[in-house]
Amino acid sequence: MKRFQRGYADAGHPLPLYSASPEAAADVPKDVRFLTLSIAFCLATSFIDIPLLKLSVSAPLMYMLFLNILRRPNGVKLRHGIFSVMIIFLFLSMAMSSVVNTLFGNATYTLISFAQTYARYAYWILCALIACGVFYRYQIGHSVSLAFTVGITCLGVLLIIDYLVFGGLSSTKNSLLTDLSKNDYAFQFSTFLPFLFYPIFFLKGKTRIWGIVGFIICLLAIVINTSRSAWGTTLLTIIIYSSLYGMIVPKRGYRLFIGYFAVGLTFWIFLMLPGRFQEAVEERYQSIENLEQDKSWQIRQLMIQKGLKLFNKNPWFGVGPYQFQSIRTELDIPQALKYEHYTYFDSKSTHNSYIQLLAEGGLSMAIPFGIILIILTIKGGRAVVFLARQGIGWPLSLYTGIVGMNIHLWTLAGLTSTMPWFLYGMMAAIINLAGRKKKTRRRRRIRF
Repeated sequence: MKRFQRGYADAGHPLPLYSASPEAAADVPKDVRFLTLSIAFCLATSFIDIPLLKLSVSAPLMYMLFLNILRRPNGVKLRHGIFSVMIIFLFLSMAMSSVVNTLFGNATYTLISFAQTYARYAYWILCALIACGVFYRYQIGHSVSLAFTVGITCLGVLLIIDYLVFGGLSSTKNSLLTDLSKNDYAFQFSTFLPFLFYPIFFLKGKTRIWGIVGFIICLLAIVINTSRSAWGTTLLTIIIYSSLYGMIVPKRGYRLFIGYFAVGLTFWIFLMLPGRFQEAVEERYQSIENLEQDKSWQIRQLMIQKGLKLFNKNPWFGVGPYQFQSIRTELDIPQALKYEHYTYFDSKSTHNSYIQLLAEGGLSMAIPFGIILIILTIKGGRAVVFLARQGIGWPLSLYTGIVGMNIHLWTLAGLTSTMPWFLYGMMAAIINLAGRKKKTRRRRRIRF
């Protein structure tokens, strides 16, 4: 226990932090630590899959973590307030939407697809509850945050190598090294880049230096990847994090100049790259001024139109999970997309997680999910500010990363994956931990 506390204190954390609960102050079991850190690294890199099965390595690791926790005395607790209530209600709403659309709608579920739909949603709900339980029970957030930084830095290195050595993405628009698309890369950076702020602003020594190096690598990768969504979310997360940090620890506001220096150094390195990189970025930037002729932007708007039409068909239960691309809908094709019939675009991805949820699940799924986002945004913001003032910095990166992820979900159908639900569970744990810390402080004041 003393060895664990010394390590935690060396990371910049005052002690005792969560000693109000004996189980929270307990050493993290080695198997739980290994599995959680492995999951964190896999989520940040995103491209590590099981051959032939097309299944992310994080999935079996998550089930192993679940079984590991389940066999322990306290098991998996569901007493995490309204978060657990809403997330379970979301799963029940999904089930109701599937049943209603199978009986009365246009859904084309087979027995196998029906079971697969249930299994996927059950897995995501389980990911959120497991993350909430693990981070509420164990002091492992510092290590997991650093695992995120290692994973996203590795991804940035691979993307830079892909562009410098192999000339960029292949003809299939996927990376030759990782098989990720430009949008996949952008989604990862929008979510995990803020975790590099943690070692830069809260830690010291070699860890801070490596944090700065990783930040420069990832920022350079974001620029040359030419994803407009990632450009926007990166700028916004930098502004949000620096604003919150300056408000929370004004005496250490000078550390923000480290981040600004890293940004300037990144753009200097970018200008040293071959001219084709500058030309690609300039061309992508100029496309923002002419979105009416930009096909990718118009397709996204077209899918929003389709999603709203599907929602109007059944506002309460939608058209059923995983049915967005199966249902044919007559669309008003914009001029830039007149080269194809509307049936061609029916098979396209939604490119918008929120519209997909609204179209497939209706208000029955959109309302509990909206409540979850409101809770994590408002209560989560208060919790990370409170903990950061106590010297606990990694939740601030988590909060900023979730904000960047949620914004990016407006341009990408990424909600149906492990990463968002795991991070939502982490933030729910932070809210509960901050609440417990506040109660402990009030009790001590009453006693004395």
